[in-house]
Amino acid sequence: MDKIRALTGSQGGPRPWATFVAPGGEPVPPEATPSARPRAVSSVRFMQGAARIRWTWDETTRAYLRAQGSAPFTDADGRPLRFSNIVFLWVEVNESDCRDAAGNPTPVLTLTGEGDALVLHSGVEQQGRWVRPSLTDPPTLVDRKGRPLMLVPGPSWIHLMPVEVSVFVRR
Repeated sequence: MDKIRALTGSQGGPRPWATFVAPGGEPVPPEATPSARPRAVSSVRFMQGAARIRWTWDETTRAYLRAQGSAPFTDADGRPLRFSNIVFLWVEVNESDCRDAAGNPTPVLTLTGEGDALVLHSGVEQQGRWVRPSLTDPPTLVDRKGRPLMLVPGPSWIHLMPVEVSVFVRR
């Protein structure tokens, strides 16, 4: 991590690609409660390439735990990583003319416009949309009626999902 910080000139942790704001440009207040009708969820699973990914709500720690296959997602000391919010944003993914070291096409993600969204926090799910008019605008998360979808304070994991990939929710 020190090498990464030295290369980026950062003394802190990684910076997010975006900060979510409520429609109208106001920052989302941490204490805000969701406006959409949440539904209880115990786990979510999906395939990412050949990997089977599963997020499970842990009521004891009030956090989501990630597993890939049967292996828990852990830090360098083997402790499970815990997240307060899991956000799925479905985006268009196209191939570019560039190739990676193995010769595979490099994907290009469309991060402007709008698309479906799924937000998990506090053991519940909320469905909605993400909206980002331009690359200089922060994305917003809204429910189907255009009301803000709020995140809770704490670490968040954002999945940028190809539009053709399904996520399976277990209640």
